[in-house]
Amino acid sequence: MTLEELLETASATEREERMKHGLPPAHVLDIAEFPFKFAAPLFKQAFESIAHWVATMPAEPRVHLFSACANVLSGDYRAADAALEKLRALTKSPLALMQFGGLVARQPIQLPPVTGTWPREAAFFVSCDNQYFETYGIPLLRSLAAASPGCPIHVHIIGEPAVLPDVALKITTTLEPQPINFRLPDYYGAARFVRFAEALEASQVPLVMIDADALVTANPRHLLAQCNDVTLRIRAGRIEPWHHFSACYIGGSPACMTYFRRVADIVLRTIDASFWGLDQYALFAAYAQLSPRLNLIGPDIASVDAEIPGIFWFTAGNEKKNLASADSSYARLFRSFAAHSSSCDPVP
Repeated sequence: MTLEELLETASATEREERMKHGLPPAHVLDIAEFPFKFAAPLFKQAFESIAHWVATMPAEPRVHLFSACANVLSGDYRAADAALEKLRALTKSPLALMQFGGLVARQPIQLPPVTGTWPREAAFFVSCDNQYFETYGIPLLRSLAAASPGCPIHVHIIGEPAVLPDVALKITTTLEPQPINFRLPDYYGAARFVRFAEALEASQVPLVMIDADALVTANPRHLLAQCNDVTLRIRAGRIEPWHHFSACYIGGSPACMTYFRRVADIVLRTIDASFWGLDQYALFAAYAQLSPRLNLIGPDIASVDAEIPGIFWFTAGNEKKNLASADSSYARLFRSFAAHSSSCDPVP
């Protein structure tokens, strides 16, 4: 069995065993379960293979990336950073910029100023560009209005102004100009964490940031009162540290500002050389450096199953690309909100 096959087997075994023990396969519910509760022997075997690989193939870049991943999972962040230093000497991959024991040795950049109004009461928070908002954000807002009329939500748009649907929600909005010289999909996913930290700082109220490509199936307002600690979803059985902490649902309050400032700082030191997963790497690296208290959520709140909803229901990958024709329960519900016609008002 190759090292890659061994790691894939460890990941699959962890999720399968979680299901056998009545635990959700895609959600860690107790940080003590992380990273491997059931497949730890397989991971240990993989880690030993990685150590041997490093010793025998020191000029191979992916050896040091695997070593960094393994050391992160073992909680040895200094060793992970040392492996990444070796990786930086061999490649210009942006993954080599990651650091877990300390901050990336680059200065944080400045993002353009924001116009508009931050929320003044506990609210949900969504950020994307206007085209993504038109495709996914409008169905999200319609589903939220149907489940919780009058619910507060903040919409942060990157680039050209978007158009808001006429729905029964308390909506506040902010806008930032289209970024220049950035990889745009990566920028959208990561810059929202800078804006989320700014919103928490300015508003001094609890906020919950959700992916724009989500739907709401039940009244979520009570969740706004449950994020005094950093609130998020941790994935089970993942190897790469840019996949551990999911970015689909992130809750926080002013009491968590130290953590969210660190997340924003990590993003700002890396976003000009970004990679897909930078947002999730920043969430984990900030946790590794600060060890904040976590409030972990399960599939009842954040479902990623196309057939079984949570209060917030998320989609990704091929499922998201095929929503117009897919026969899943999620796709059918999405189409019902996407097809709804209503008048719209421009975001200032």
